[in-house]
Amino acid sequence: MTYPNDKNPRFAFILGLALGFLGFMGIGHLYMGKVVKGLILLIVGGFLAMFSLVAISMLFGPSEFELSIRMVTTAIMSVPYLLLQLWQAFDAPKPGKGGLGRRY
Repeated sequence: MTYPNDKNPRFAFILGLALGFLGFMGIGHLYMGKVVKGLILLIVGGFLAMFSLVAISMLFGPSEFELSIRMVTTAIMSVPYLLLQLWQAFDAPKPGKGGLGRRY
C-alpha cells in the first residue's frame, strides 16, 4: 500500500497512541495528511480529555458519595475518551478514502 509523501504508518500510529493519551488526539491524522479529521479529533479529544480529568478529580476529591459510586462514575465518564483514543490511533495509519489526493 502506498502512503502520501512517503509517510510512515507506524510513526502515525505511535503519534496517535502516545499523544492521544495526553489529550492530543488527531496528531497522527495530521501527520498522514488527513487535516479535517485530525482537527476534529483534536477538538473532540480535548473536550473528552477534560471531561475525564474532571471525573478523575471527583474520584480523589472530597465527596459525600461512597468510593465505589465515584469509581463507577469515573469509569463511565472516561470510557468514551478511551474508546476514541484507541480508534483514532488505529485509524491514523490508514490512507484517506478516495486515494492519495483527498485530505479527510
